[in-house]
Amino acid sequence: MLMFISSTGTCNANNKSYNDGEFVTFHNITYPIEQAFCTICDCSAGDFTHCDTFFCDYVGPPTEICDNWITGEEGECCPRCGKNNKN
Repeated sequence: MLMFISSTGTCNANNKSYNDGEFVTFHNITYPIEQAFCTICDCSAGDFTHCDTFFCDYVGPPTEICDNWITGEEGECCPRCGKNNKN
């Protein structure tokens, strides 16, 4: 659940502050991981505006070969596989 609190010139969400004009990535991690998506919004005048949703499109080997998904990275929409892949 995302919590938005607005104030003049800055936007606050999930215990972080963002400056006017910054883009903010909100992660929506689902399982199976192939269904992960994110919402990217613009912080404008203390409110999140112009939000777009992006679904992760995993191309290549099946996602089951990864046992170390890194999720929720600042500025990154989709989860990525860490270095400890299954062989």
